[in-house]
Amino acid sequence: MRSGNMVEKLHTIHYICVWNYANLPDPIKSWMEKEHIARDDLDWIALVPPCYSDVWINWLEEPVFGCCSVKTYDFGKDHNLVFGYHA
Repeated sequence: MRSGNMVEKLHTIHYICVWNYANLPDPIKSWMEKEHIARDDLDWIALVPPCYSDVWINWLEEPVFGCCSVKTYDFGKDHNLVFGYHA
């Protein structure tokens, strides 16, 4: 999927998508490389749509799935990417 096409489709998504790095869509992998975001110790990545911007989602904000650290980044116009690291 082309990067621009994915960003356009993001505005129609109303659910949280979670991937491991191996299954992460290429546009997000490319974005990570461009932003110099390390994938060492990366366990999972979640794409959070803007409809959840004012909602506390405890399983994303607290270390879960066996991870120790959770980091959030702005992605696109309104979305967030949440990364779970195990170290």
